[in-house]
Amino acid sequence: MGMKFGMVIVVVLVVALVVPPLTIAGQSSEEWPTFHGNWARTGYVDADLPDNLELLWEFPGEWDVLQSQSTPAISGGRVYFTAENMQDIGPIFIYALDAENGELAWSYRAGRDAGAGFDPLPTVVDGRVYVGDENYLYAFDAESGGLIWRFEVPWGGGLHGVDSAPVVMENKVYFGSWDGWFYCLDANTGELLWEYSDGDGKMGHVIKAPAFSNGIIYFGTGAGSGSIKRDTFHYTGWVYALNAENGDLIWEFPIGDEICSSPAVVDNIVYIGAGFMGHLPGDGMWAFDAHTGELLWYFDTENEPVGCPAVAHGKVYFQSDDRYLYALDSENGSIVWKYYTDTWAWSPPIVIGDKVVIGNGELQVLDAENGDLIFLGSIGAGGYAPAFAYGKVYIATWSPGGVQAWGAPSTLPEEESLWWLLPIGVVLIIGAIAFVWRKIL
Repeated sequence: MGMKFGMVIVVVLVVALVVPPLTIAGQSSEEWPTFHGNWARTGYVDADLPDNLELLWEFPGEWDVLQSQSTPAISGGRVYFTAENMQDIGPIFIYALDAENGELAWSYRAGRDAGAGFDPLPTVVDGRVYVGDENYLYAFDAESGGLIWRFEVPWGGGLHGVDSAPVVMENKVYFGSWDGWFYCLDANTGELLWEYSDGDGKMGHVIKAPAFSNGIIYFGTGAGSGSIKRDTFHYTGWVYALNAENGDLIWEFPIGDEICSSPAVVDNIVYIGAGFMGHLPGDGMWAFDAHTGELLWYFDTENEPVGCPAVAHGKVYFQSDDRYLYALDSENGSIVWKYYTDTWAWSPPIVIGDKVVIGNGELQVLDAENGDLIFLGSIGAGGYAPAFAYGKVYIATWSPGGVQAWGAPSTLPEEESLWWLLPIGVVLIIGAIAFVWRKIL
């Protein structure tokens, strides 16, 4: 009996050692279904990123055909993003690509982008793509691109429509609009469940993606010149916290300049940047108690607008229009390090393991602990917030426009060369099984 058992073990070992694995070593299973990767908008994933990267593919691979300031959403083996197609100037197109090779799966011609400066950001949940334009929030079938429903954002002149990446939680879709309102819809039908806008007229454009944590929705507002449901507006940004179930206001806080930043929520602290096109008092990074709205600290960038933060390793990472990437202590807002990027704050950073990644004409990878530059790769003009999934960095670019995928230098040909061993492995396995069978009989 012992002899028989020993031979079975030999067969198992032969199979394990001889037959090559069917997946590429080191490939990650993480997905990035929405802006900054999760509903708290932390921009952090616990994964490994190689020190050296190479361009694996780009779509469409032609100069200046597309122009994109979107952040890709990656789910189900697909990359979803929005862009202006310069062969059909005006509308926004929603694209779905194969995440492995960049091949086009489907596209949809929507309306124009909602506001100024950014393309709509998609969110992918449960086989559906949620994304906006100047008139609607759409829900598409992620596989086929078929339209499931669309919700019309009321229009009455001025700015309107949806740029922000929606939050999709518990069968509800949460998003803000340039019209100065925040909406909650039924995810299956697109039916309006509740809406919120500050009654005294101080709430302005909701430009960026809201964050969700512990049943509360957080978002910031910008200049309030686009609302169709009120006659007054102001140019002061506010931070809001709403009950996600019914839209009731929990707290609000005024900030000197408008807000073009998504909040990030970590350990019951809300981090949000202030500033957009203007350079006004209040620009900088703010930290609030997530439950009460109490101001915990403020980092002044001397009237320089600040982009969306990423939070990891006890640090808050963000770019400013003073051309620096900052890492602050998340508890007190003191500077840990800063890195000169030589460009504006258009690319919110993400943190992959122990590395910080930004895209500003160049894909820049830094050591998250000390800010040392690790890798630099040219992506062309622009480059909005990167995304990370399946072991790759995906980033949309302005010129050449579209999406690029960056990853470890390819070793696939060497791995494929091992497949010549497969017939030998099969012969050895058959021989081992025959030998054991004779012993048993």
